[in-house]
Parts: sequence; C-alpha cells; structure tokens
Amino acid sequence: MRPADLLLFVGPPDDPRPMERHILTRLVKRIGDRAHVPDAYPHKFRHTFAINYLRNSGDIFTLQQLLGHSDLKMVRHYTRIAQLDCARVHQTASPVDNWKL
Repeated sequence: MRPADLLLFVGPPDDPRPMERHILTRLVKRIGDRAHVPDAYPHKFRHTFAINYLRNSGDIFTLQQLLGHSDLKMVRHYTRIAQLDCARVHQTASPVDNWKL
C-alpha cells in the first residue's frame, strides 16, 4: 500500500499528493455555500462528527483515538454537549416531569 492510499484528502489520481489545508478549506466553503450551509469549514465537520458519535452511543475512548487526541480533555467537551442533549430529552419525555398534578 502506498502512503497516498492511507490519506483521506489527496489530489487527483495522476497527482495524489496530500491536499493542502487551505485548498480543503476553500473546497468545503464552496460546497457549503452551494448547499446553503452557513459558516462551513472542515473543523465544523469534525466537531459535528464527535457530537453525533457520542449521541449515537459511541464511547469516549474510541472517539479520542479517532480524533487523535492525546488526552480526554477535548473529548470531555464533546461529552458535556451530548449530556446536555440527554438532559433536555429527559425533561421532555420523563413521565414524572410531565405529570399534571
């Protein structure tokens, strides 16, 4: 397997060098504009992936590895956001919280 085969973002097959950050940022911005997604940038997709991973019962240790973080500090930030979602849903769906006494 060639090193370029391991990269996620590369140039065309005839020039498979790693895609530079500014080119990827410009590409995501253009696609976001066409899709009417405001403020589209690569890190937003990384953040969205992390939150949705936790919302779908992913574990924090695997997420840490997937994101390449050396410690759990940033992963804990994503966990807090996912827990806020959980608390909001619980308030909406809890039978006890919704009793009309």
